[in-house]
Amino acid sequence: MEILEKNKALQDIKTFRVDLNQPMKNNFYREGVLINGEYGWAEFAPFPHHSVEHSSRWLQSALEMAWTKLPEPKLTKVKTNAIAVSDDLENVIEAVNKSGCKTLKIKLSGKNIDQEVSNLREISVNIQNIKFRIDFNGELTLDDAVSFSNKSEGLPIEYIEQPCKTLKEIKELKQKIKTPIGIDESFRLVKDILNEDFIHEILESCDYLIVKVIPIGGITRFLKLRDLLVPRFNRIVISGSMDTS
Repeated sequence: MEILEKNKALQDIKTFRVDLNQPMKNNFYREGVLINGEYGWAEFAPFPHHSVEHSSRWLQSALEMAWTKLPEPKLTKVKTNAIAVSDDLENVIEAVNKSGCKTLKIKLSGKNIDQEVSNLREISVNIQNIKFRIDFNGELTLDDAVSFSNKSEGLPIEYIEQPCKTLKEIKELKQKIKTPIGIDESFRLVKDILNEDFIHEILESCDYLIVKVIPIGGITRFLKLRDLLVPRFNRIVISGSMDTS
């Protein structure tokens, strides 16, 4: 990407705030900055809890989108999942059916595992051929993660995403359960995601790697990561980051 002076790169910006239809983990809105560049508008909206270091990656991605001619897309259609955060099962089932998606990403807290498993069973009964991607955002203890895996046996779970907070816990968990594991934060929030030793450690610890392109620094950085991953690992899930665009 061309090195730009700040007064040029940020010469045309607008702030925004968009209310969410449903709160997500006490987030009721998304806010950020829109940057207008040579190749169109881009969005800079890091999560509020992110450090300056992590937020700088979001900015790198936004500047790249606004000021860089990126490769042409090779696909006109991509498969996606529905997402649910509500405890209202009727609303969840209705929303998934309207979306036409056959995969549902659902964020759970692990505070009441029996009830959460019961809810998943009800959803699976009401939506034929549904698959679940369960995201705990690191909320579970190791024991709770094992308990969830045992109690949810038989459910159509593609993977549980970031079940525990630390990579050490996830490594141990992988030895204890059959449910596939996806890793997000333990990968995305490290200092250098392109470190080959770290990548090797991550791939030994998970069955799926969830990659959020904007928070890791943009398309160019993702393509470098892809080149390191694909020869040995292809279960990569490209995920959004609550982006408005």
